[in-house]
Amino acid sequence: MGIVLNAINTAVEFAIGMRMPEGHLVFLVGLFSSLAGSYFFKHFINKPTVPRDFQLMFTCVYGLWLFCFCWGWNIIFPICDVVLSYILLKVLPSKIAHKFVFVSALSFLSVCHIKNVVAKYTTSSITAYAADFTGPVMILTQKITSLAFGLHDGNTKSDDEMTPNQKQHVLRKMPSFLEYFAYMFNCFGILAAPFIFYDDFMGLIDEGCNKESQNTPRPSSALAVISKVAAALIILALFLIGDENIRCDLIADDEFIATTSIFYRAVFIYITLLIARAKYYGVWLLSDATYNAAGLGFGGFTELGRPKWDKVSNIHIINIEFATGMKNYIDNWNIRTLMWIRYLAYERLDRNLATMGAFALSAVWHGFLPGYYLMFFTCHIFLTVQRKFRRTVRPHFQHAQASRMLYDVFTFCATQLAIMYGVVPFVLLEWSTSIKFYRSVWFIGHIIGVGLLLIIPNTKSTSKTSDADATKPSQYSSVNRSEKLMTSQFASHRNGHYDVRHR
Repeated sequence: MGIVLNAINTAVEFAIGMRMPEGHLVFLVGLFSSLAGSYFFKHFINKPTVPRDFQLMFTCVYGLWLFCFCWGWNIIFPICDVVLSYILLKVLPSKIAHKFVFVSALSFLSVCHIKNVVAKYTTSSITAYAADFTGPVMILTQKITSLAFGLHDGNTKSDDEMTPNQKQHVLRKMPSFLEYFAYMFNCFGILAAPFIFYDDFMGLIDEGCNKESQNTPRPSSALAVISKVAAALIILALFLIGDENIRCDLIADDEFIATTSIFYRAVFIYITLLIARAKYYGVWLLSDATYNAAGLGFGGFTELGRPKWDKVSNIHIINIEFATGMKNYIDNWNIRTLMWIRYLAYERLDRNLATMGAFALSAVWHGFLPGYYLMFFTCHIFLTVQRKFRRTVRPHFQHAQASRMLYDVFTFCATQLAIMYGVVPFVLLEWSTSIKFYRSVWFIGHIIGVGLLLIIPNTKSTSKTSDADATKPSQYSSVNRSEKLMTSQFASHRNGHYDVRHR
């Protein structure tokens, strides 16, 4: 295998002029192996002539091999996580099983995060990266908890007591161990996001086993897969080149701060964060293509009759890079995790606790490095400011095209500055360097944010259209719209409809 990896790295060096770190290379080869397995599954395994249990076994065994290929015997840890959660679901009453499973899964994930933090400070960065399997465990945590809550809903609630989103993912009976294990370790999503619900996965299996469905096959996903893979390769190449030549730690370097202008530093931060996002763009596009290659992700047709393969997409890059508000940015970033947070936390907590509960779950799920919590705190301020600003100011700019364009340009620039300021801790991760950065810019973002919160009045929108627009995700299929209805702080309408390293 070492010979093969070396040959691949040589090809990479020929293409972009540099070799990849071994951990990055192994993970990338794993992603492409997952893509190949998905293609093979769709065209040769997911057929009515192939026994259903064999289909489940194939996805499971191949997925376990992929994990072992990337992280070796660390596979024992997620297997224990999954087996324990299944036992809890089998032996505990439905009214409480989901709570114990939630605590168990988050505890396993927390141990992974703590292990990763220790490795970060006690080993080299390359070694820590190669040993870091928290990404797959984060996705497993989403799968385990969403399935547990779906079973809880199916066994303890009537349809009238469930939200539309809960009805969509409800489970009426306990899966067999093979079904459960195959969902957790299937080769389509074992290595990286996006996360999918149990009913999405079993729908693919059952559709392939149904002879009647073969008479009306879905449109080909070939074009979607090829375009996403091509985009991912280009983006990952740019990430590798940028990551090699631009040091993100310079953002908080004393000499860099002292010898460069604020404008130069702003441009540097913008480029640094763009490179950081590129890593996620590339991995998530490859994972999205993997699901599409297996037959998952068909989201209907466009107005022109073209097939859309965006149902399990985790990002919409154009909407992120040209967002005109923090809400627009968040709505298009890590979409499937946003769905999971809403499904698990926001819809189930008291209205007064829902927003904080959603943010708390997101923070713990991401890990225990201080940078995550600084970022969530800062972005929480900006989200609140945006909501108040939109309701108060936006209606005054909607009377003419020129004023609407002026408003959009202003909010685009404000959003870019807010992202550059608020997301820096996500890159630096450490408390000391994050605070040093904020001190170097006089905590200007926090001061302006809190000042605007105090200055802008708490008024309701004078325009119904404005409120509707403020809570409407942009350019998604009906399924994604119904599942993504989160406003500036995860939603405006609590009971409304609602879809790397690798986080």
